[in-house]
Amino acid sequence: MTPLGRLIGDSVDIASIREQIQRLVRRQSGGHYPLPVLLLGEPGTGEGLAARVIHASGPRADGPFIEANCTARPEALLDRADLYHRLAVMPLTLPPLRRRGRDIVLLAEHFLARACAECGAPPRTLANSARAALLAHSWPGNVRELANLVERVVLFSEAPEVTAETFDLTESPGSERTRPIAPSGKTGFKDVLDGGKGASSPGIWSTLARESIARPLPPESDRTRAASGSLGTAWIPDLREPSDAGR
Repeated sequence: MTPLGRLIGDSVDIASIREQIQRLVRRQSGGHYPLPVLLLGEPGTGEGLAARVIHASGPRADGPFIEANCTARPEALLDRADLYHRLAVMPLTLPPLRRRGRDIVLLAEHFLARACAECGAPPRTLANSARAALLAHSWPGNVRELANLVERVVLFSEAPEVTAETFDLTESPGSERTRPIAPSGKTGFKDVLDGGKGASSPGIWSTLARESIARPLPPESDRTRAASGSLGTAWIPDLREPSDAGR
């Protein structure tokens, strides 16, 4: 499977993400320095996977993929606003799972086959009722929620066919984010996170990333938790050569 093949799905949104990554890779193969990429989206939409796909598709695929926890660095060494402007050269917005239609079933089948193989369990299939239940769910936890659900089913159920009853899907408090945004004109993180349509807008998520990166963090042990719980973004560090870092 090619790196881009790891972005499973046939929806328009995922096809667009693959096309943008291909365009980025072609630019890098032409001898240009790699562009910083800012990945945006609701938590659990696959920002980490997209970051690895971009790395594996680029000219530095043979090199290590290094993750840096910027929230653990002192504020004096990292300007939360400067970081945004360094990264937001090419922003990519990952779509929420609820917007991806039949991709939900494709992903469920992929996770089901993978979980069975990893656990040494016999292959399972999805019943029509399970497919309908998956498509009807709002997926507040996005792809991460779906992957965890399928893994639990493989671990705790031995039935060869997975049904809607096996999934036992119920809405969680996070599903409130699918409600429309109140016409208050606000674009703060909580206002957008609580709304489905607005939260899917690349412009809105770009605003959220800028505001969240620039916002001061609580002291000491609360710093990492506050950042990971409120930002909802993943990013690729500046991948240019040291001599190019000032460009």
